[in-house]
Amino acid sequence: MKSSCGVANFVAHLPPKAVELDLSEWRGRQPVRNCSGRSAFPPIGELPYLLTLQGYSFYWFELLPTAAEAGRPASSAHQKFLTLVMPHGWPDLFSSAQSAAARG
Repeated sequence: MKSSCGVANFVAHLPPKAVELDLSEWRGRQPVRNCSGRSAFPPIGELPYLLTLQGYSFYWFELLPTAAEAGRPASSAHQKFLTLVMPHGWPDLFSSAQSAAARG
């Protein structure tokens, strides 16, 4: 079953506004941000879920099913991360060696 969750801040708070959400109904699911690059957030646990929002901002999440709901082993639910080494600062991010490493 596919689930989504939206959170919005309709007020221009400075500094950013922190919220605690009761997402216990979806315990074990992992929020993945839909609007920008499918960024994965920490899985939902037993405590209220804490988010910080800038004024007039929003998050729209897809709540990925737990490993058990998806019928796969728990070990396959982990993401692989790429480590970029930038000894000369940000210009290294766009070097050909880093670009090749990012492509795999």
